Parts: sequence; C-alpha cells; structure tokens
Amino acid sequence: MYDQLAFEKLKHFLETNPASVTAIKNLSTKAEVGVVINDHNECVYYKSKDGKPSFERRRPQNPDLVFYLSPEAIENLVASPHQTMADVAISITKNYLAGSVRLRISGSLVNVFTRGYLNVLATGGSEYMRFLSLHGLTNAAKIKDFIIKLSRR
Repeated sequence: MYDQLAFEKLKHFLETNPASVTAIKNLSTKAEVGVVINDHNECVYYKSKDGKPSFERRRPQNPDLVFYLSPEAIENLVASPHQTMADVAISITKNYLAGSVRLRISGSLVNVFTRGYLNVLATGGSEYMRFLSLHGLTNAAKIKDFIIKLSRR
C-alpha cells in the first residue's frame, strides 16, 4: 500500500473509530505514541486539547511507545469494522505476532504505568485477556514482564 494512502487510512481510523476514541480517553494528555509507517514515515498519536484522538505526520517529541507498522498491518487493522477495544487490541497483537507490527517502549516505564496505557489494555476486557492467555500472558505479572522486555529493545 502506498505510504500516503496508508497514512490517510490510519489517520481516519485512529481519529474516528469508537475503540480509538475510547482508548484516548484513558490516556493522559502527556502521553504520546510514535507510529512509524513502512520504517520511514514518522507520525504521532495523542490526545488533543479537546480530548479527542489526533494523528499527525510529524516526528513525536517525546513518545512513550513507538509502533512500527507495515502498510499490510494498517490495511488489516482498518479493513475490518473493529468497534471494540478488544477487537483492535487483538488485531494489533495478531499483526505483532505475524511480524508486521513491532513495538518499542521508548520512554520511561514509569510513564507507561502512569499515563493510562494499562487502562487502555484493560478496556479490552476479558476477551482480550483470553486472547493474551492463549499466547502465554496469563496474568498481570507476565504482562508486566513482557512490557519490561519491550522497554529493553
């Protein structure tokens, strides 16, 4: 998928999808998520001053997390009508497991734990937790260990 088209599709999805709107409500206004499309197009996802999700093509100033997305991963994410946080989280995780999404914690672990990221995961509810348990993340301690592992990449 052409990078500009991938950006536009992802922008529309992140700024209008109900799950994205729910996710952003859980994040602090200080939270900033970097998104790199096709290994070279830097973007940022954050909570705007009016509390809505915003996605821009620019280098993030101080991202807590950075997602590296292939155009195929973006297509997979936006192609289905993911309406719940569990749907979106499962889609992203499946793409992560397939290697078309990479994730790196680039900021402080304290920020990950205090800026609402765990609340976003929690909005995936039992459906997402069941999915994680199928892949070995069966409790909070294992999820925490996985997050710490991501911070060392």
